[in-house]
Amino acid sequence: MFAVAGIVLLAVFAVVELKKKNPLLDLRVFRDYNFSSNVVVTMVLTMAFYGGLILMPIYFESVMGFSGLKTGLLLLPGSMIIGVAGIFSGKLYDKIGIKPLAITGTLIMAAAAVFLARLTPDTPYLQALLVYAVFALGVAIITTPISTAAFARIPREQNSDAATLQNTLRQVAGSIGTAILITTMSNSAKDFAQNIGRAANQQTPVLAANHGINTAFILTIVLCLVAAALSFALASKKKLTTSKHTLPASAAIVQNRT
Repeated sequence: MFAVAGIVLLAVFAVVELKKKNPLLDLRVFRDYNFSSNVVVTMVLTMAFYGGLILMPIYFESVMGFSGLKTGLLLLPGSMIIGVAGIFSGKLYDKIGIKPLAITGTLIMAAAAVFLARLTPDTPYLQALLVYAVFALGVAIITTPISTAAFARIPREQNSDAATLQNTLRQVAGSIGTAILITTMSNSAKDFAQNIGRAANQQTPVLAANHGINTAFILTIVLCLVAAALSFALASKKKLTTSKHTLPASAAIVQNRT
């Protein structure tokens, strides 16, 4: 009921804003194919990224039995990789454009997610940490460049509207991705525990949690592959003529941190 009401209100808002000469939020930016295609890929990418961001802490704490502090320290290298590699990916974007980076980044994420979907309680934590670092590298390769590329043809006077829409949709995608992945993990873990039945023992909760996490990572693989497929539709460097109104890369980096 609330979901339907929300959709109806959004539709009414869109219709009203499109009819105004000076809208509160200019939705006409979606007429730009480059902006729209980059935003769609960003949304799917965000959903996939939240797979690693949320599932890995659950794995370390619920399956490996680590404390919250140790889990945070183990995930710190991945965050550092995203921050450092993002600087170099921006330079690569200037040279080769967004399409190669988007395809490469999403495929790296998918490959890492394949290994993450096979984690077990006996997996060495350093191995899990290394694979997650590779996953984070894939995220870093594409995140900043795709935010910059989305504004390549957006006039300067529409930058604020485009930035607002991009950030909002990214947050919405993250919320949807979180809900889907956690629901998938929970249902899969519940089914696993029920299937064991009378054979359940002290290890059952751990094995059930591990099974649920593996299933959620399989869904993450699918999301990464979808993002990779959509990336082929992005404008190549040769076809994309950057406007003088292009949003600076530094502004895109700020957006990624919000």
